[in-house]
Amino acid sequence: MNGLRFEGLGGAVTVVLAGEPLQMMASHRQLWPWSVESGGLLFAPSVGSSDGVVPVSVATPPHPTDRAARSWLKLDHDRCQREIHEQFALGLHFVGYWHTHPELRPSLSSQDRAALRPLHDDPGIDLSRLVMVVIGGSRQRLGVQVSILDRPTRTVHELTAVGEHLAAGTASFLSSS
Repeated sequence: MNGLRFEGLGGAVTVVLAGEPLQMMASHRQLWPWSVESGGLLFAPSVGSSDGVVPVSVATPPHPTDRAARSWLKLDHDRCQREIHEQFALGLHFVGYWHTHPELRPSLSSQDRAALRPLHDDPGIDLSRLVMVVIGGSRQRLGVQVSILDRPTRTVHELTAVGEHLAAGTASFLSSS
């Protein structure tokens, strides 16, 4: 699977999801009525270059100690802390979170937005922006929505998919080739 590129904030931010983390996230889509949300952390070699590019190179898989149902997910805090330290030792920086939704064209839900509120002032997160990826879709298509939580302004910005991977002219409904 090729990587995907998303841009926003007037071109000031670009998030690139490499093929390997994208494939791992796609493998956890909620394809069945009994499927529960899955999620993990996102890591990049830098938290954003001078040109605003965040190249996501690692997405951690779901963990058995996470708690989840069809429409909610609570990541195990201790495992998240371990993964942040492990990836940092490998030269990667925590840049955000990913999780699944059951819809074809995923987007941040009101529950997701409410869960972001405590992150605005979390002193343990030393980032001005957090990447949020929501994965949805079907067996034939992968739906991806990427947002940026801008912590200083306390706003969430949806990014737009760019490039040749767009299918049917819709940014959140992408081919999973």
